[in-house]
Amino acid sequence: MGVSGNAPIADEAQATRTAGEIADWLEQLGTATGDRQFARAARTLRQGTSPGRPLINDDQALSEAQWLLETGKAKTLNGALERVSRSVGGYAKPRSVVERLRRKIRQRKNSSTK
Repeated sequence: MGVSGNAPIADEAQATRTAGEIADWLEQLGTATGDRQFARAARTLRQGTSPGRPLINDDQALSEAQWLLETGKAKTLNGALERVSRSVGGYAKPRSVVERLRRKIRQRKNSSTK
């Protein structure tokens, strides 16, 4: 008995089982057609995570930039973000970190005004 198009899934166990069945079907389809995209889709279903880059928690960096502005240690938002970007570290270029932090500030402002 299959799952109808708009029928709600009763519980998480059923949803997991259904995702597993779909992943099995995708793998079979990939083997039959030779298309690796089906295998990738099956892997994504089994992992349970969305594809793409992992999210970066920048809460501490944003708080530090705000503190730099409030205490006058940085005169502009850009200056505060540049100082914070150097302390974040990692493989990202400081300019990339500044832009990421700026986007997150903009998103927070837009979500708080709605």
